[in-house]
Amino acid sequence: MKKNKSNYQSDAEINAYREMVEKHYQRKEKEIIEFDNSSIAHAEVVTEYLFKYAIENKTDIKIFTGRLKANFYDKFLKQARTLLKTQKISIICEKQCEEGRFQALVGDDDNGEILNINASQDIGVSHFVLAGESAYRDEKSDALKTADASFNGRMRGSFLSVLFDEIKNKISLLS
Repeated sequence: MKKNKSNYQSDAEINAYREMVEKHYQRKEKEIIEFDNSSIAHAEVVTEYLFKYAIENKTDIKIFTGRLKANFYDKFLKQARTLLKTQKISIICEKQCEEGRFQALVGDDDNGEILNINASQDIGVSHFVLAGESAYRDEKSDALKTADASFNGRMRGSFLSVLFDEIKNKISLLS
């Protein structure tokens, strides 16, 4: 898939990307697959499938992000409501999370948790969304909107889970 500097992609390009992600999602039990995603539109597709994965596999979601941008995450309200009925959504924001419907839903739910680091600068940890221990989107560059994703990357997924929990524990010690 060619990378578009303007970050605009046609519907045909996004549909082709969605089909590729669906194929990877369906093959998740057969092989380890890690694939690139290189735009906000790609990130939306992968995040949609991460919520699908979490709901189907009854796993929690962990999000480590800069600001939890409302214009991105508010698109996943339906999936978040479904997930929060039985599972947890935990979010750590480097800065103050943006207020939005997703943020309000997670913050107000007993199965939701949002922690703000309020760092004055990036702390040097890649932003990621993790479903369970093996399905993730891990950003290589927030500025360039590039990331790796997988639905069965157990080693990297476990690492991201431990990293998230360690950051959460350090925040708790500071408060």
